[in-house]
Formats: sequence, structure tokens, C-alpha cells
Amino acid sequence: MKPKPAQNVRPGQRHPYTKGNKAQIGQRRAFVRRLLSEGAYKMEIHRAVLEQFNIQWRQCDRYIQAVTANEPLDTYLSRPCACKPC
Repeated sequence: MKPKPAQNVRPGQRHPYTKGNKAQIGQRRAFVRRLLSEGAYKMEIHRAVLEQFNIQWRQCDRYIQAVTANEPLDTYLSRPCACKPC
């Protein structure tokens, strides 16, 4: 039987880190996109992503940024944006 590989905890970090593959990253982005379309706040998204995928808030912010990079945030919010007249 093979021994389990040691968890990769880099210097200065508290949690082990495993880089996700393309399928996992796509699944995580789709999950964040769905939460944004439901009108979830940032902290609610952080909590849900942590429970679902065991990902910390910094990586979650990167997924939020990637999802909203090409689309305005208005497309995900049910309330109108204050920056332009409706």
C-alpha cells in the first residue's frame, strides 16, 4: 500500500493547498456565477464556497473577479445600479 503524500502547506500559509484542474475551476466558477445571479452577497458566497469546495476567501475572490470580468455586475443583481439612470 502506498503511503499518503504529505499535505502541501507552504511557508506562511495555514491551510494545505491543492491546485484545481480545469474541470474543477469551471465547476467552481459556475457555482459562483449562480450565487451571484441569485443576489448573494460576497460573504455569503465565501461561506458557500468554503462549505462546498473547501476553498478560502482569497481564492473565492479570484473566482468572483473572473466571473464578473467581462460582464457588468448589474447582470447578476436584481436591484438596479446606482451609477446609471434606469
